[in-house]
Amino acid sequence: MPEPDYADEWLTRLYTARHCRWCKHPFEPVKRRGLCGHCYRLDLKMAKTYRNVTSGPQPPHWLAVNQLFDAAAQVHLAKGEGERYGDIHARHVSGFQLEQEIVFVISALIDQRYLEGYATSLGRALPPAKRRFVFHLFSLLSRAHLRKNRPSLSGQFIQQTIKERERLVQEWLEAPRR
Repeated sequence: MPEPDYADEWLTRLYTARHCRWCKHPFEPVKRRGLCGHCYRLDLKMAKTYRNVTSGPQPPHWLAVNQLFDAAAQVHLAKGEGERYGDIHARHVSGFQLEQEIVFVISALIDQRYLEGYATSLGRALPPAKRRFVFHLFSLLSRAHLRKNRPSLSGQFIQQTIKERERLVQEWLEAPRR
């Protein structure tokens, strides 16, 4: 008789519970506006910099505009984190995806690309439910790294076109407020 798979049940319970609208972190408590504390601070930062740009002297100072683009990029990265990790319980995690996550965590921790090519074998050896569970564990480490380094990552992200920057600000403005 096969053993019941508690990892799948646990992940389903964890990811279907109430979580942040943006980053969808399973362990961060939801505070105001359906956001966790981290995302709520990003939203406040975005609102403050937007207010500074729109209510200050016109045209706004270039530093204020860059701060607005930086805040918009951080919001975009938080939402991207939610898109990447928000539905682990319901999707198929391949051996290659598991390998990518393991290599990302190891390279973030020790700045080396160990286990490249080997982790796919681990993914093939595990049944789908256990593969999702291992992916979830490594995703928690990835999230911690992404949150810690979000300001520097946003600096890299805003090296895009002016239209993309303006689109991010417009996206934040059009988002529903609770």
